[in-house]
Amino acid sequence: MKILNYYIFALALALFSFHDTHGQSYGITDLHKFMQLNADTTFILEYQSGWLLPPQYWLVSKKGDTTTAYIYDLPPKYNVLMPKSIRSAIYRSNGFNPSRKIEINQFFRPVPTPAKYKGKIWDILMKEEPWQIPDDKVDGTRCPPNKNRVEIEDGGSVNLYLITAKEIKTLSFYAPHFYEEKCPGRKGRQSIIRIDKLFRDLFERFP
Repeated sequence: MKILNYYIFALALALFSFHDTHGQSYGITDLHKFMQLNADTTFILEYQSGWLLPPQYWLVSKKGDTTTAYIYDLPPKYNVLMPKSIRSAIYRSNGFNPSRKIEINQFFRPVPTPAKYKGKIWDILMKEEPWQIPDDKVDGTRCPPNKNRVEIEDGGSVNLYLITAKEIKTLSFYAPHFYEEKCPGRKGRQSIIRIDKLFRDLFERFP
């Protein structure tokens, strides 16, 4: 009986871990720490997927009165299927391997700001009061128990890193667009959706 109880506990723990990790995140990296040392404030948006993907970050950073947008990703991007060996060769040709530190290197670059956002990005972000946004750690994930219990297990997470000289704070939201549709009303989730839209407008045009 003790052995049976042990296996039941182990299975429950595994299921709990599966439901709460929501895929791979690289966490706080050398890139985050570099921005902490070299800018006044930086916002980094990360999409955390259930797939094992190369890291990609979208950054908006301010130093003094200068606001700059940056991308960290792995070029070139090909929206086609290809054999793993060929994809790996392309990655190696760009100097990437999964164990490499995420830091300032050839994958990090500044990008121009669309004309409609020039001089406005920081004000738009500050309007959301990002340090006051409650994330899933505060409000809980998914829908409340007394609401529609429609679930999604491969929705991925949106992580926003708030970086200042004093701290690096992480906000994390699991499948925010899906759950805002199914059980709308959470202010934090609505804020991250608006921030996500801003970042997509700034960065999705870059391959």
